[in-house]
Amino acid sequence: MKSITPKRSKECYERQSKAGRYNPASVALIHHNGRTYSCVLSAGNSDDTYFWKAGNVVECLSINHGLGYCGLQCFELGDTRNEYKPDDETRFDGDEIGSVFFQADHEIKSSLGNRGLDLSPATIRRRLSEYCYA
Repeated sequence: MKSITPKRSKECYERQSKAGRYNPASVALIHHNGRTYSCVLSAGNSDDTYFWKAGNVVECLSINHGLGYCGLQCFELGDTRNEYKPDDETRFDGDEIGSVFFQADHEIKSSLGNRGLDLSPATIRRRLSEYCYA
């Protein structure tokens, strides 16, 4: 997987209200095969986020050292059935194909090992991806 840095934006009001959220979600805008895909993230605003891409799969790792949690979301790009046009720009939804979230110390140690969140983001992503694709 190759590390990428997508543009970020906030979810538009229509999508926020349709999803029943009180606050807009963060959205990663990812370019793939000449199209822009929107991936709605579960990551909080104060989380450190890291992205990787291989083929049409994107993985987003979120880590919050202060609150002691980490999560990984996996998206597939390429399905055109979810096309929409916010702000006169055609975008397509990235389909979430898996996610995992660990918060308690015992969950993090059992999934990542004794070093837990002190591991490199790439190592954490690799270990958490085993849970997303299982």
